[in-house]
Amino acid sequence: MYAGRRVNASEKEEMRPPKGEADGGAPPSQLSPRTLPSLSMIGLAAGVRQLALGQHGSVFTMLGIIPAAGLGSRLQPLGCSKELLPLGVSGAGGAPRAVIEYLLERMLLAGADRIGIVISGAKTDIVRYVARSDGPTCLFFVLQPQPLGLCDAVFRAMPWVRAEELVLMGLPDTVWFPRNAFCHVPQESLHLITFPVERPEQFDAVLCSRPGEVERVEVKCAGAAGRRVWGAITGPGAAWLRLHQLWLARESRDVYLGHLFNAWLQRGERLTADTQGEEYLDVGTLRGFQQAQWRLEDRQVVG
Repeated sequence: MYAGRRVNASEKEEMRPPKGEADGGAPPSQLSPRTLPSLSMIGLAAGVRQLALGQHGSVFTMLGIIPAAGLGSRLQPLGCSKELLPLGVSGAGGAPRAVIEYLLERMLLAGADRIGIVISGAKTDIVRYVARSDGPTCLFFVLQPQPLGLCDAVFRAMPWVRAEELVLMGLPDTVWFPRNAFCHVPQESLHLITFPVERPEQFDAVLCSRPGEVERVEVKCAGAAGRRVWGAITGPGAAWLRLHQLWLARESRDVYLGHLFNAWLQRGERLTADTQGEEYLDVGTLRGFQQAQWRLEDRQVVG
């Protein structure tokens, strides 16, 4: 696991972009930790170069992105990051699990060979916790210096995205079923895994023109009670990089991904969705956290 050691001076020097690339000359698909001039990072315990090739020189094929920099204002006061709240257990009579472990588990089940967690400077407890846990062989942390929204948090991981790989993204203060939903997604398009919820107006509701083809996303607004909401996103790295470029072209003004998805669709890009999601538990509120505890007890599963 890669956590616990700060990047030293020599590694920082290695991370500087080659001469002529400091002005952003390298296209997004070619950026790597070595060529990125400005992204803040912490906790790369086995060296930055390891992120590029893997432990044994193998090429990575799937990246998981976890935006965990949120303030958790709906649950304050807390003595820890909301992603570390204990929820469920690791087995019959086992130790409590942190909420973030459910998403990590689902990404690993799908085959993610590296996972980037985006955190704020106030959430170093996540680094300490994950460093003590069993997890992916390549885990890295990216700093979001200011709370500028979900889009900003997700796109801070873009320098590690490879055009040819599958990229998974989920929210670390949620628990959803089925566990293997990441395993059954298309490989060629940005894709939304949708779920039924009691109050879709609190989320991004997904409307399809025909089965599987998204027409628009309704961002936290009133509408039909039966709407499904996206709870996880997948897609090829090339599509994520194009989405990032669209966000930049829109002067980075989109806070919610739903608004950006609508701009994506208006540009003629494709966005697909499925209905495989069975249950979506938002742990980001006190009521949601309590309901998640009850539902996990009812299911008598670990996640």
